[in-house]
Amino acid sequence: MLLEIIVLVRESASDPPIEKTVAINPCVIARVEESEEEGAVDWWVDGSTAPYRTRATVAEFAAVVNGACFTGEESCEPAV
Repeated sequence: MLLEIIVLVRESASDPPIEKTVAINPCVIARVEESEEEGAVDWWVDGSTAPYRTRATVAEFAAVVNGACFTGEESCEPAV
């Protein structure tokens, strides 16, 4: 199952962030935390060295991922 979300991407430090739509597999998110940018969260997935950034709170992001993970036809496997 893939979850469609919008991320903010900076192509350079001097440019403002631009929105990009991506799809993620909620079963492989490793960590979500508040970003230094107000109103956004940073999240890392399987093996990523730099975070993705999404406009949301940690609670909102978790609710979307958990909703997709536990109410869909497919389910995520619990972390070990």
